Amino acid sequence: MRVTLSAAVTADGYMDDDSPRRLIISTPGDWEEVYRLRAAHDAILAGAETLRRDDPSLLVRDQAARARRVQAGLKPDIAKVTLTRSGGLSPRLRFFTAGDADRYVFSPGEITGLQNVATVISTSEAITAKYIVTELEKRGIERLMVEGGAGQGSTQRRPRASRTPARRSTAWR
Repeated sequence: MRVTLSAAVTADGYMDDDSPRRLIISTPGDWEEVYRLRAAHDAILAGAETLRRDDPSLLVRDQAARARRVQAGLKPDIAKVTLTRSGGLSPRLRFFTAGDADRYVFSPGEITGLQNVATVISTSEAITAKYIVTELEKRGIERLMVEGGAGQGSTQRRPRASRTPARRSTAWR
């Protein structure tokens, strides 16, 4: 599987701050590139915290790319993937309601409230990158775009009123 990481970072190396509102880092030109990259993948992964804070739709925006996907016998939008430890995701999030795409939720336990809006992939073992890739490959996904937020991997959040080194976040919530 080919995995592409997409992340916006400030000039001083931060991806977000500790405020409850979204920190806008990307320019309109950056977003055009993100949308172009998104259309070249089979699936997009965003963490549960990103879904809760930003409520992104994660759609393919380019109409020509959508048309090419449909001509190729695919859904117009790429599959959507998220990870949650708590299972605390509302089925009303745009991740679940916007667009025509398959949706996958990785979780250590069953999430009955999402069964009608997504395929919940649960396991009692650790959910590792290898596990996610293997499960997505079983579902025909060959190119995965990871839209990294401050909760993905070892990224950093800027404390709101401080320039001190940021804390490390867990890989998923």
